[in-house]
Amino acid sequence: MCEFWSNLLSQFQISTLESHAPEVLTERELRNFELQAGMLPLQYKNFCKTFGSSLIPASGMQLFCPNADLSEMHLYPFRLELEEDFLPTHDLSQLEESLKSLINILMAGTPLVFGTDPSARIYLFDLESYLELDKSCDIWCVSLDSFDDGSILMGRDFRDFFTTYFLGLYGSPRESRELIEPISPEDYNLVRFNSQEVLRDAKNY
Repeated sequence: MCEFWSNLLSQFQISTLESHAPEVLTERELRNFELQAGMLPLQYKNFCKTFGSSLIPASGMQLFCPNADLSEMHLYPFRLELEEDFLPTHDLSQLEESLKSLINILMAGTPLVFGTDPSARIYLFDLESYLELDKSCDIWCVSLDSFDDGSILMGRDFRDFFTTYFLGLYGSPRESRELIEPISPEDYNLVRFNSQEVLRDAKNY
């Protein structure tokens, strides 16, 4: 277990969502996923082995362990929006290169959604961008409400992403800041959940 993640976890008051078994994965479980889907960022794997699928109530952001079916469920409305509304009304040649890259990832690549927030945004890895040099992938924020203006490449370092965004950054991800101020101690609450249970509940809804 990575010392950074275990030390950070020790600062939280931890509870578990009712009827959910905590989802903290083993190295073998993560390796089995990689054999099917592709390599995962090292720091994300350390997070999955330490925190597991987790929700921060103060910000409403949730991050979950790799789950291909849950990822596809979250991707569906974004792909639908692109196919039915965005692409028919926009000239691709006039879009920024980063946005064109994102469209290609969503429609023809290997995106893996690992997080959501209350503002209709998803957070995903472009698994095809994995490099052994940094053992990481590109991290994207994708906005359903404002695809062209609210979607952005957020870097490649999952640990920085977690520190900056998951721990309580509010507002647009386009805000330029290196690190946020630490959230107040009373907000250091973490709720563990199980992504399989979330998927099952969604299918039964």
